[in-house]
Amino acid sequence: SKKEQGLQRRLLRVMRIVEALEGKGFRLPLMKGEVELAEKLAGIARQLKGSGADLSRRVQNLLTVSRVHANANGGSISIYLPGSTKIHERSLADMQEVLQQQTDAIARLGNVLKRDIRDM
Repeated sequence: SKKEQGLQRRLLRVMRIVEALEGKGFRLPLMKGEVELAEKLAGIARQLKGSGADLSRRVQNLLTVSRVHANANGGSISIYLPGSTKIHERSLADMQEVLQQQTDAIARLGNVLKRDIRDM
């Protein structure tokens, strides 16, 4: 369906953003809600085999880094990654947009993925 294709595109975009986060150094403050959404995403990714398992591990790594800095900064959550190149502002805007997608869309993606796994 069109909805499912849209969700697949969104997941691909999230994967590109995760790659960008890993590959470029910058400081990104994360809101509490954004961390929660990233954790939900990681939970969905954990249900996948193959590339989903890899994505899950990478999202978890990013969340771990953000938690370490949350503890170090007395609760203000930031992600710091090695590297010298700043992520393009458009990538950050895309990331904000993706992280702010409604929880029900993420839940729906989870249901689609569960169904796909059952059908394997």
